[in-house]
Amino acid sequence: MTSLRHRAIRAFSIDFGGTIAHGLIVFTISVILARIIDPSQFGLIAIAMAIVSVSSMIVDGGFSKALIQDKECSDLTLNSVLYFNLLLGIVFTSSLYVVAPWIAGMYLSDGLIKVMRVLSFLFLLNSFSVVPTALFQKALNFKPLVYRKVLATV
Repeated sequence: MTSLRHRAIRAFSIDFGGTIAHGLIVFTISVILARIIDPSQFGLIAIAMAIVSVSSMIVDGGFSKALIQDKECSDLTLNSVLYFNLLLGIVFTSSLYVVAPWIAGMYLSDGLIKVMRVLSFLFLLNSFSVVPTALFQKALNFKPLVYRKVLATV
């Protein structure tokens, strides 16, 4: 068994490489989209993604960090966090779906309604990943997380 130091260095290297790959892919896709679509449409997507990104931080609620620090994660704890995050995902998905016309009205763009409603389902999808992600991080096993992040970005 390798030492904790070597595992931590390897995990850091893999995570850092994944972050660089993710950033490059996002940058490349942004440049391609900026060339293909109208600037106003690009702006709508940027607004919607900013709202979803900020709101996604709330869905986790800090429970993933608590799971990582918990020395003995029982099945009850894992299930409780999973169900709570699913409930938050449903609440945020429903809320954003309902308030999408109001947000679009603030930006004077009816096209934003459809974009916000489609992106609202990211909350529900992301709520399924909180517990598995925390368990991978706790085990310092970042390789599956990096693959998933890069693949999801593409």
